Amino acid sequence: MRVKVRPMRRFGRQFLSNEHNALPPHVGTLRVGEVRDLNLDRQVLRAQLVDLRSEADVIPVLNDARLLWARDGKMRLTGMESVGSVDYAQTWSVEFF
Repeated sequence: MRVKVRPMRRFGRQFLSNEHNALPPHVGTLRVGEVRDLNLDRQVLRAQLVDLRSEADVIPVLNDARLLWARDGKMRLTGMESVGSVDYAQTWSVEFF
């Protein structure tokens, strides 16, 4: 599914609404599915935003992804992203187009 994603946090800190709205969206293909995470040594539900051409991750993946709501071509996903060796809470504002 081709989508626009705006992360709602940076290093676990939530953006103010004017900061969030000023950020350009990341565009790519949304993939959500269960995978085996070797670092966590367990299955996780992972959300990925993948580049349309290179198949590389556009932004850090969401582990233990959870759907908060979906309506009118938009949805909100939350989970944990790993930056370096640190896990941070993250929420994605997703818009289908």
